Amino acid sequence: MSLDRISHYPVMLEEVKSLIKKPNIIVDSTFGGGGYSKDFLKHFQNCKVIAFDRDKSSEMRAEKLANTNKSRFKFYNSKFSKIEKFIINDLHNVTHFIYDLGVSNYQLKNLDRGFSYQSNSELKMTMGINDITATSLLNERDEKFLARIIKLFGDEKDAKKIARNIILFRKNKRIISSDELKKIILKSKKKYQKKDPYAQTFQALRMVVNQELSEIFYSLKSLMENCSIGTTFIILSFHSLEDKLVKNIFNFFGKSVNQSRYLPQKEKKVNFKIFKKKPMVPKLSEIRLNPSSRSAKLRFIQKTNNHKIFINKSDTKMEEFFDLEEKLYE
Repeated sequence: MSLDRISHYPVMLEEVKSLIKKPNIIVDSTFGGGGYSKDFLKHFQNCKVIAFDRDKSSEMRAEKLANTNKSRFKFYNSKFSKIEKFIINDLHNVTHFIYDLGVSNYQLKNLDRGFSYQSNSELKMTMGINDITATSLLNERDEKFLARIIKLFGDEKDAKKIARNIILFRKNKRIISSDELKKIILKSKKKYQKKDPYAQTFQALRMVVNQELSEIFYSLKSLMENCSIGTTFIILSFHSLEDKLVKNIFNFFGKSVNQSRYLPQKEKKVNFKIFKKKPMVPKLSEIRLNPSSRSAKLRFIQKTNNHKIFINKSDTKMEEFFDLEEKLYE
């Protein structure tokens, strides 16, 4: 499937549109191929769309959309953790924030970016606006740190062996290509393995290099704390860690009591309404058309009050992940 064709299939588009009521300004927090923004501009005739993407290559696709929607569309090349500073004057006019999390197909299919283990390219794995690549991570960090990353972010049972073999390999040669890392992983695994022994390690490196969980936290923290009543957040995740973080953040802002039956029930004010306990998932017909959508989970929440409620990292129960992502950049 070509890149152009992929861009026409934003995941769960009809479900996302069904949640958008009377839009004024829609913020497309993860522009990517522009599929959502393009459809919003066409379907909702009177709204404006402000789009963000940290990937510089998205600018070219955004320019095409801007040329045909000059007064209704604006694009910023920025991480979504910085959205608030760009829209500070429009924040209270934004009615919907849309997030399509994870690595985009544009990035995966561009083999020079080093995300895929299906090509022997340099291990960059950078989504954009990065100071560190996967190559520098693999060659400069100690064994314990590498093992923790691969275990925690990749849920890789052989994380310690892989980390140890990374250290041994780089004593003789700097690790640069995906093939070199694949050989290290295979050497660390038992002879009989599942079909895809590389995915977990590659995923772990990518998530940490791009600080993907920290980006979600800081973005939702700033916007959910400061947006107006009625603002709706619609978030698509494709990985269990992303979904867990989004769920925990939503529960913090949207649940009024401690749900554990072993602890005293403590009333607290809430600012958001959670409409569905379980996430929405793609229809079978969409999965058949676009198999990459099969792991998608859609959660949404709407602001109903303006109490002074502020979230901390500890409230997400995922502090260890944030600490590892931030230590990489120390």
